[in-house]
Amino acid sequence: MITISLSTNIKSAILLLDRIEIPNVFRINEEVADELLRRLTTYPGQSRKPQPFVSDKQRRWFFAALQSGAITVPYRRTNTLARGWSKVRTTAGYTVINKVPYASLVQGETRDQARYHQKWWESSTEVTRDVDKTIPAQLDRSVQKTLDAMFGGTIPETPIV
Repeated sequence: MITISLSTNIKSAILLLDRIEIPNVFRINEEVADELLRRLTTYPGQSRKPQPFVSDKQRRWFFAALQSGAITVPYRRTNTLARGWSKVRTTAGYTVINKVPYASLVQGETRDQARYHQKWWESSTEVTRDVDKTIPAQLDRSVQKTLDAMFGGTIPETPIV
């Protein structure tokens, strides 16, 4: 059996939609931004892949820097890339950004990622695509939570007059 109830009280319907959409959409935007930040600031394990020198000049620079103490082996993560991620509130929601100069080489689009990081670090596009898949379920939960708070879980039936 299917029951469809129609309400002629447009004012109440508009107020109901305002209560469901406006505060919750911004909250959902913030939850999505927080999930993006969580995923983007989580580093994968160390790869331990060999990184061969591409030129004799690079090899000489590496050993000179190693001898002078400018670099150490094995590389120790500084977490600068993770600290670079932040969310900024906009009029439409949130923007997630990273201002670290080399961020695109590590987590950028696949075409921008350094070959060494491809398939090891998720690109920001891959993370966004995964998180986007969760938005419909978040919207459903948000609308249901609002309906629960307003009507005890169901919209009351109003007889058509």
